[in-house]
Amino acid sequence: MLVRRLNALWLSLGAFGGELTLLLALPTIGRIYGAPAVAILSIATVAANVGKLLGSLKLDAAVANADDARLGATHAAAIAAIVATSIAGLMLFWLLDGLSVLPRTAATAGPVICGAFAGGAVQQASAMRLLRENRLRAFACIKALTSLMLVTIVFGIRPASLLSAYLLANAATVLAAAAWHLRRPASNGPGLLQAMRDELRHSRRFIVQGAPAAALDGANMFALSVLTVWMAGAAVAGESAQLQRIALGPSLAAGLLYSQHVWRQRFPPDDTAAWRFDARHVARGVAAAAVLSLAALAGLLWTPPGRRLVHTNPDDALGIVACLAPLLAQYTVSASTIYFFKRERLHLYARLQLALLACLGTVAALSLATADPTLRALLLLLLAAAILTLTAALARRAVVY
Repeated sequence: MLVRRLNALWLSLGAFGGELTLLLALPTIGRIYGAPAVAILSIATVAANVGKLLGSLKLDAAVANADDARLGATHAAAIAAIVATSIAGLMLFWLLDGLSVLPRTAATAGPVICGAFAGGAVQQASAMRLLRENRLRAFACIKALTSLMLVTIVFGIRPASLLSAYLLANAATVLAAAAWHLRRPASNGPGLLQAMRDELRHSRRFIVQGAPAAALDGANMFALSVLTVWMAGAAVAGESAQLQRIALGPSLAAGLLYSQHVWRQRFPPDDTAAWRFDARHVARGVAAAAVLSLAALAGLLWTPPGRRLVHTNPDDALGIVACLAPLLAQYTVSASTIYFFKRERLHLYARLQLALLACLGTVAALSLATADPTLRALLLLLLAAAILTLTAALARRAVVY
């Protein structure tokens, strides 16, 4: 029991420790460097998140699935993919800069954004290996390290540029990952290269199917954020954004923790009963968190203490619920999407992203026919139901078959 509680503690510290520290420090960082610098930092942070999603071309998922004999070669192949995608991104920035396509600010920040992309990707690949090896204390350190290093550098060194501080923080993450995992090859160099080539062939499904689907997943998330603002209006969308972290906190936390739980599973591929039992356990946990989120949202919107806390307009309550509903659906089913990778059912993951893109397009088209806020809110609620239903149905197929 004590070991399980310690494991849960390390997983929680990895998921929330660094982000919570950065959130608490951001107001002071904003006063030091100014709001524009923090806005550019947010773009670099998005680049790091894209790196986590796409930097290794989804070989980070292969790392989590690899057996002991293949683990080192799989991780090396993931790092090679990260180097390739990071160099490609940097060359793209140089090309666009040479063609004078980018604004001067964006062109100047290009190398930092590519550095953040590489740092996020290396962090993700290392975290997957540490989860695979059940080294949870090291996992907690590597997951929180970039945010902790950024805060330490800002308050300790106080560099002239906030982006320089973020680049140093990502460099520290890469060096820490190397210190944890860099080993002398058991075979010679050509032998290691051959093992990496063999692993790339073995994991080509992750690259061919998983990487494009992950890119589409990111595009869907971005399109959803734009669609919500367009349909609900900037004022209502802004009110919902203020409530998001408070009201949906239980579901976001549960999604992160249960995602880490699923990544750690090592059931045999043919043990369908074990996978079903695990999926039911995850479903119960995220469902309970969703109920807590709904209760928190209702308390904020429809009780006097809640309204005093968040200062929302009572007339905007339906619009706020509609804006948050698709996000709540995403948080609720986020852990179940890991089964697509753990069970290597990547065609189902790709099919899910195409179906969700079709749903987004349908809702956008229907919203053109009406400007009624109530009808548009109902469309967003239907979109949330579609996200929940489609993801749950296809994830169940990934587990069962």
